[in-house]
Amino acid sequence: MTERVTEYQTVAAKRAAAARQLEELSRVAQVNPVLLEGASYARGYWSRLWRRNFEQMPLASKSMSRGLSFLRNNAVMHFEESTGRLRALVFCDDCPEPVCNAILEFSPVSARAWTAVRDFMRANPISLEDILAGRIEPPVSEYFKNPKCGLLPSEADFTGTCTCGVEPFCSHMAAAICAAAVKIEADPTILFRLRGVHPADLAFISEDDSRARSLAAEPLPLASLDLSGGSTVVVRRRGGLESRVAAVAPADPEAQPEAPSPASPDEPPPIYQAFPPAP
Repeated sequence: MTERVTEYQTVAAKRAAAARQLEELSRVAQVNPVLLEGASYARGYWSRLWRRNFEQMPLASKSMSRGLSFLRNNAVMHFEESTGRLRALVFCDDCPEPVCNAILEFSPVSARAWTAVRDFMRANPISLEDILAGRIEPPVSEYFKNPKCGLLPSEADFTGTCTCGVEPFCSHMAAAICAAAVKIEADPTILFRLRGVHPADLAFISEDDSRARSLAAEPLPLASLDLSGGSTVVVRRRGGLESRVAAVAPADPEAQPEAPSPASPDEPPPIYQAFPPAP
C-alpha cells in the first residue's frame, strides 16, 4: 500500500484542520499533543543526534521530511513514550481514517555494546548533569555519533506499525520520531529510556554531586498510557529533570471482569477508546 497524494493545501489550512480534529479528540480523551513553537527544531545535542540518525537511515530518510511537516502543522494529536516504545496519533486528512495510530518499538542496547560504552566513559569521565545538558566535548561527543556505539537505533533495532497500512515505514511513524526529538530536547532521558538503559551508568559522580546521586538512585519515570486496561500513567511533565508522572491505582486483580456491553452509536471511534475519558 502506498500513501496517496492530494491537492495542495496551505499551512494555515492544514493547521486549522488539525486544530479542529484535536478539539474533537480532546472532548473524549486525555491527549498529549506535540505543538512545535517557532522554527527551531531539535537543536540540542541529544535531540539532534536522534533526528540525524533517522534522517540518514535508508529506511526512514524519505519519510522524515513529511513527518516533520506533520509536526510543523500541529498534526501530532497525541504522543506517549515508555521503555522501548513510542506511540503517536497523527492527523492525516488524505488517509482513509483521519487519525493514524503509529507505534514504534525499540530493542534495548545489547549488554556487550553498553559495557563497551561504559568502559569508554570511564576513560573519559563526565558528570551526569553535563551528559543530560549536552555539554559534551570530543572525543565523547564524536563517540556517540558513531553507529558502532549502539545507543542510537539502527534499522535492525526497531519495528513499526501504523493503521495507515504503509510498510515498513511511513510518514506517520516519521512524525512520531520527530515528536520524540522535541521531547528529547526537553528531557534527554527519553532517548536512554527508549533504548532500555540509564544515563547514570555513564556518569562520573563526585562525592559532592548530591543531585546527580539522587537522580542515579531513582528509577526513570515512565511516560505512557497503559492500553491493557490496568493502571493508567498520566504524563505530568514540567520540563527537564523535574519530570514526574502520577499513576492511578490498578484495578483489583481478584475482581471479576465485567462483560463487555454492546457499542452504542454515541461511543467514540475505537481508536479513541484507548485513552482515559476527558475530564
